[in-house]
Amino acid sequence: TLERKRFLDPQPGSMPLLGDDELEAEVHTFLTNAGVDDQAGDALKACTPEVQRAVLARGGLSGARNPSSVLRARIRDAQSAAPDVQNPLLGLVSADSGWVKMRGLPFNATADDVIAFFEGYEVLPEGLVMGVNKEGRASGDAFVPFFSEEVANYAITEKDKQEIGGRYIELFPSNAGEAQKGMQPEPPSSGYGASRTGRPAASGPYGREAPDIERFLENCGGVDDRAAGAL
Repeated sequence: TLERKRFLDPQPGSMPLLGDDELEAEVHTFLTNAGVDDQAGDALKACTPEVQRAVLARGGLSGARNPSSVLRARIRDAQSAAPDVQNPLLGLVSADSGWVKMRGLPFNATADDVIAFFEGYEVLPEGLVMGVNKEGRASGDAFVPFFSEEVANYAITEKDKQEIGGRYIELFPSNAGEAQKGMQPEPPSSGYGASRTGRPAASGPYGREAPDIERFLENCGGVDDRAAGAL
């Protein structure tokens, strides 16, 4: 449709079709000049390249009274205009679903642990993503779809900083694009890590080492989430 094409295809003279590396640099420059908060900036970084191009094609935010809100609105517009095939998760949950990012999960946490944590909050388990890093190991993040954005926001308000396995869990608003980036691109041949549904691999060193890693981190003290996730 014309409405969909307007957001996906930059108009002549507004923005050339950039490669991935060039686009990443353009996004960085855009955010540096936009004056948006970290959450809005992270939301744009988590979007697919198609959505990022559509947002950047609409120009800068220097004249916006609340640039963070304007950026979030542009992201929503671009995501709603983009073809559903760009993100497989959109075939599993409704376009009206709300998303929550969990940070700080125990590395041996499963999808069942996440669902139990949000019991009573209308989670859509078929779209749940257990985050993995580039090595295919658990990242300590999860991306959880809910029946609606209202339910997702309510879950954040009620459940933020509660515990799973003795660890405080931080909750943030998210979206399907960020969840897609948290997915493992393809099943690892060596059996490392976890599947998108959160079930741990049946074999491989990760399954044996995770408890030792957690005990090490618990005894260290003062280790931030980024360092723990890297380990």
